[in-house]
Amino acid sequence: MHHWHVTPPPSWRFWQEITNGQPVPEQSLVTTPETPIPVTARIVWAVDGEERLDGWAIRWTRDQVLVELRDQRCATVGAWLAPADLKRR
Repeated sequence: MHHWHVTPPPSWRFWQEITNGQPVPEQSLVTTPETPIPVTARIVWAVDGEERLDGWAIRWTRDQVLVELRDQRCATVGAWLAPADLKRR
C-alpha cells in the first residue's frame, strides 16, 4: 500500500479560523444585493485575536451577513457574521 504525501500550498500556513464566524445558513434564506455594501467587520482570529477589517457585505439573512474579506488568513471568500459585528463604511 502506498502512502502519498501531498505538500499543501504555501497559503495554508497563513490560514486561521475566524472564531466569531457563524455557520453557513440554509441557501433558501439568503438574499444577494445588486451591489455589495462596504462594511467594517469585527473579526476574531484564532491566533491573532480581535481586529477590525474592511470588507463587503455580499449576502445576508435576517440574522447573518456574509462579508467578503481579502485577507490571506481567510481560507474562503469571507465569513458569515452576526450583524452586531459589522458597521457600514
